Amino acid sequence: MRRPPIIALAFSYIAACASVDAVDDEEGGDLATAAAVVASATTRTITFQTSVARQFVSAEQGGGGDVHANRPAAQAWETFTLLDLNAGSLQSGDLVNLQAADGHFLCAEGGGGAGSVVNATRVNPLDWETFKVVKLSGSAGAAIVDGDQIALQTKTKGTFVSAVGGGGGNVVADRAAASGWEAFIVGGTGSGGGGGPPPPPAGTTEFAPYFYTWGWGSSSYAFNSLVDMKNKGGPSAVTIAFVLSNGGCAATRDIQDHLSDVRAYVAAGGHLKASFGGADGTYLEYSCSSAGALASALVAFVDQTGVTDLDFDLEQGSRSSNDSLNRMRGAALKQAQDQRNIRVAFTLPVSPSGLEGESINIVRAAIDAGVKISFVNGMTMDYGGGTNLGTTPIMSIDGLAGQIRSLLPQLTLAQAYQMVGATPMIGRNDDGTTFSLDNARTLINYAKTKRIGLVSYWAIQRDESCSSSGGLDRCSLVNTANFQFSQIFAGVNNP
Repeated sequence: MRRPPIIALAFSYIAACASVDAVDDEEGGDLATAAAVVASATTRTITFQTSVARQFVSAEQGGGGDVHANRPAAQAWETFTLLDLNAGSLQSGDLVNLQAADGHFLCAEGGGGAGSVVNATRVNPLDWETFKVVKLSGSAGAAIVDGDQIALQTKTKGTFVSAVGGGGGNVVADRAAASGWEAFIVGGTGSGGGGGPPPPPAGTTEFAPYFYTWGWGSSSYAFNSLVDMKNKGGPSAVTIAFVLSNGGCAATRDIQDHLSDVRAYVAAGGHLKASFGGADGTYLEYSCSSAGALASALVAFVDQTGVTDLDFDLEQGSRSSNDSLNRMRGAALKQAQDQRNIRVAFTLPVSPSGLEGESINIVRAAIDAGVKISFVNGMTMDYGGGTNLGTTPIMSIDGLAGQIRSLLPQLTLAQAYQMVGATPMIGRNDDGTTFSLDNARTLINYAKTKRIGLVSYWAIQRDESCSSSGGLDRCSLVNTANFQFSQIFAGVNNP
């Protein structure tokens, strides 16, 4: 069954009034008044996920019929246009209308109460199509951001919208109070939450340097939080590193323990990626007994943090890449992607010719499992003493693009470059080579030429000036001022 594309409609009342739907005599509201109110409304796209069964609310066929809460992921039918009749930012207590993908409005039949079902059948938003948003939990204050739990209360009867059974079936509007089945997690608004604004559109290059988890609260660096970093001139996207096993089949909690900083950074326009793995430590997949268990751990992490843009930094050789582990990881990522619509990127070691065999096997297993991969990000660093870090990373980029096209032969070469990421270690590398500011300019100029999808570096805390006594973890040992590399990399989308 083919689904229509997502449409964020700003409803045209002139056209709508020409085809007024049959309205029950008891329904309140005046078309002319409603038109004026809607014309001044603020619109945004939004999704609703049940808090119990974690299923998305869906307008069947994109609108024109029933509404259910039975989808594991949000696509076109599960994405709505919210018209905030109070205008401005979305706040608890605001009155809203909700449009399905085809433009029909959600309606609580009878205005709510006994026997009231929710459908997406109305052309005009009158009283039965108007709901009050009530914030139940989540971020501080009245503002509603991604990840908050809300309830929808009918304007006419004051009853609450409910996902029957907590999800998996019909949506009704007959409940006197809001509890589990009436709680929905909002997403897709582009405000707040762990994930933040969406990444740049296709054709642009994302820039998200790595941010040490151990940098939170530390006095060793030029900043001690995401907000502090951004206020001092740092980037608007970072990759938090690293998420590992907490000793069992559950993720470490560095991000969860700093959600106030995360949310403040996102509210200021920041975007977060979370990187699982790294050179050291116990990977989450090592501690999970099955693909289902690993998928559940990833879903729990997403639900706790709101971060859906995930990177998997797999660089422990044969320990992080063997047939059984690669198949298990691929199956788990597919399950988590289906359930939470996560983005999946792999960060992997590269040689001048691209990925080595162990890394190719990781990517191939994910593709075989049906995982949609955003990027294959090459670690363009630590090639060995004497390496030219101006030309060698470019060779790796070209090699990686060719390998991606071999793994996904349906792609054009330009599309393959769009899946390529490049991540150098700024300044002095572990092997004694140095990635200089001039090398950074060379890399970014090539990234512009090929329109690769992602540039990053290790790490934003090192992008500062300090003495050699600080060590490689402390700074790049080449900066003469803070954020010099960031300023170069941030120009990747400039003409």
